[in-house]
Amino acid sequence: MRKILLDFSVPDTKEKAHDYIAEQMGFPDYYGKNLDALYDMLTSIGEPTAVGIFLPVGDMIDLNIDLMVYFDRIGEVFLDAEADNPSLAVIFGDLAANPGYEDRFDDLYDDYMDDETASEDDPDAPGDNDIVMLDIGR
Repeated sequence: MRKILLDFSVPDTKEKAHDYIAEQMGFPDYYGKNLDALYDMLTSIGEPTAVGIFLPVGDMIDLNIDLMVYFDRIGEVFLDAEADNPSLAVIFGDLAANPGYEDRFDDLYDDYMDDETASEDDPDAPGDNDIVMLDIGR
């Protein structure tokens, strides 16, 4: 599984934000550097990929409001892409920013436990979905 961390205290313009995302995610040179292109790239990821996103909460005063709004829109694109791409998992630095994270964790844990006890004789048995538990506490 690929694990990528994006720290949005690094870029200070929309253009630099897309350059930073492209570099960290390993996007090709033809990446269009806009929200639609970002969605397209995220939904085309084929290998299991976990992305941790950290927004500059403590430094919000130093950033202009337009940039903060744009960072929120980028976060929404990641969430939309996660909903449409089973290979993508998005985790925000502040767990409160993860909608339904407790329910998602419980479901993942249940699937993980099913995975441990799945029958090899039944390909449709629960557990054939290769759930990987992430330790985000470190």
